[in-house]
Amino acid sequence: MRKISLREERKKKENRNKVIVSIVLALLMVTATLGFAFYWRSDFDDRNTTGDRIVYNGVEFVFQQGKWFFEIDGEQFATSNNPEDVEDIEVNIDKSIEDYSDEVVYFEDSSPGLGILEIQQNMARYFLRSQEACLDNRENLGECSEGLPERGCDENIIIIKDVEEDGGEDEGMDDEEYYEDGEEVGDSVEYIGKEGNEVWQEDNCVYIRSRDLEAVNAFIFRVFGITE
Repeated sequence: MRKISLREERKKKENRNKVIVSIVLALLMVTATLGFAFYWRSDFDDRNTTGDRIVYNGVEFVFQQGKWFFEIDGEQFATSNNPEDVEDIEVNIDKSIEDYSDEVVYFEDSSPGLGILEIQQNMARYFLRSQEACLDNRENLGECSEGLPERGCDENIIIIKDVEEDGGEDEGMDDEEYYEDGEEVGDSVEYIGKEGNEVWQEDNCVYIRSRDLEAVNAFIFRVFGITE
């Protein structure tokens, strides 16, 4: 009984923390996007370009202040990795930026939230709007955070999961926590069983398993047509 009580208390605490994180992330999404746009008011060619440079499929990337900056059709972007860093990541999607333009985009993120911010900084300018939500089919995911709307794969949902350095399951989770009386209570085997960085699609749902924003950046590069 004590073990079950502790598990319930921990779940309540996790749900409360997720709601707080969701509110903070929503504020950060707005401020980060505005700050990013303000920073880019300076001309791309006039910035200090003493950092590394690469050209990938005709797009020039310049490394400055911990980010790789690049420009497409007069629009400026910045990512944590360049395409060469992530070209070995499997990306099985048919999405392009046109599929997200003037559309409502939902996020479900079990990572620390940096994945959402990275996508927002580069793609939010094209969205009609965006917000966090829960995938209505919980078969492949854990519990939904309280207060978040449920959405299905008939709408644009990006589901992000952080890949731990040990290569798979979430840190601190053991087999007992995934199963209780033979029933699955945590992340499904199908979802956590995908090792390493990967991006795949089911209807309009895009799943991203990412370590250090690598697969998140691979997704961004594919959506903008930089990689194939």
